[in-house]
Amino acid sequence: MSVRPLGEKISEGYPYSKFEASAKKDSSTIIASLGSHPFLVADMPRITGSRQPFVVITATGREASETIEFLEQYDQNFELIEFPSWETLPHERLSPSSETVGKRLRAISRLLELKSNPADHPVFVVMSVRTALQPVHSQLANHPAMEIFAGREYSLAELPLKLIELGYERVDMVSQRGEFAIRGGIADVFPVTADHPLRLEFFGDEIDEIREFSVADQRSLPNRLESFLLYPARELLITPEVASRAREMASEFPNLGEMLEKMPMQFQLLAWNL
Repeated sequence: MSVRPLGEKISEGYPYSKFEASAKKDSSTIIASLGSHPFLVADMPRITGSRQPFVVITATGREASETIEFLEQYDQNFELIEFPSWETLPHERLSPSSETVGKRLRAISRLLELKSNPADHPVFVVMSVRTALQPVHSQLANHPAMEIFAGREYSLAELPLKLIELGYERVDMVSQRGEFAIRGGIADVFPVTADHPLRLEFFGDEIDEIREFSVADQRSLPNRLESFLLYPARELLITPEVASRAREMASEFPNLGEMLEKMPMQFQLLAWNL
């Protein structure tokens, strides 16, 4: 059931006309009851006439998810970009999950596309205030998603090295996002933005077929893909520059030494594999 008729009914009241007048200004403060916030957000494209992305910052991640669900029901023409926060803090010495990294990189990639090619439909970027306060690496635009097509040639010997460079972990059996496995002429990989892992069947160096498969029994699913996007599994990729900077900072910040020393070691392992 669409919630749009309810929004149209709300817009008939006098208080709503005051909101419309305030929303058209370059800067304004609008105070409204919590339940009305999604309706006001959904009507902003109509009121302002703008085709620039609307950034919606909510108090919590849960409220951001609820806002996305509401906007999906309000108008199917809305493009909704979820920009989640890291679920870890810097001092915890833990990396965000691969799924979180994938969603963040996908959001940034789409925003870069919209910067050069604006959309002809309303676009909302929804995030929590925690997301808005967390830093974004300035070089993320230099590591776009890798698009892989069925029917094209990719060296099966070099593919594992590229996946390791993108932050994917090699395992015997794929079960989580950010993992891959190689068995003979078959490469299993679980992209960080995918719902199911993918099985790449090679004929020589050519990808003959791309299929989704089940994590539970590792059996291929019927649907076949022509291509897919492979986003990095880490926001900070270990490049020669990053490894060199980590060595310098290890002596400069002794408290971070243990963590910083791991970066050159990871780069050396990758270089050795190459």
